[in-house]
Amino acid sequence: MPLSRPISPQAPQVRWRALAGMALALAALLASGAAWADPPGRVGRVADTDGTVWFYDDEEGDWIQPRRNRPLTEGDRLSTERGARAEVQVGSATLRLDGGTDIEFVQLDDDRVRVRVLGGSVALRVRGDSAREFALLAAEGRYEPLRAGRYRVDVRNDGSFGAALSGALRFEARDSVLDLAAGQRAEFWVERGQ
Repeated sequence: MPLSRPISPQAPQVRWRALAGMALALAALLASGAAWADPPGRVGRVADTDGTVWFYDDEEGDWIQPRRNRPLTEGDRLSTERGARAEVQVGSATLRLDGGTDIEFVQLDDDRVRVRVLGGSVALRVRGDSAREFALLAAEGRYEPLRAGRYRVDVRNDGSFGAALSGALRFEARDSVLDLAAGQRAEFWVERGQ
């Protein structure tokens, strides 16, 4: 006598529903994987301020004065009024903002630090192997340290200046590349139509 048990007519439907439910749960789990990803281990912080310094707070939708050690992440903006100064630490690197400077952290994660200089003057000091991870962005192009050193980028209405105080700095635009050795400074601009 064969061993078998009768299968109810609803059993295949129940199995398909269970499989469909598990597939939907798995899809939702995979889609939310990005939410489970670890946040970047590298953030910046406001190390010091002198004078009136502003931070754009997305939650408030307004500019506020940052406190010392305030964390900075991708998308954050920092601005100094004329005569003010600010210092930002990102790992072993230091960014110093002169008065009348406005910056935005375009990328700040474990791989890269890209800071858009919207106006003003930024001094960057990088140590060790992290130099190639940094970039200062201006309308004319991108300034990238090639090795540890001290650098300065000034952004004005009519162009930008890059200087390698020590180390070596590369400027890249769509149509040109220029390396600056220690002690060299260069001016870059984009010709605008009349």
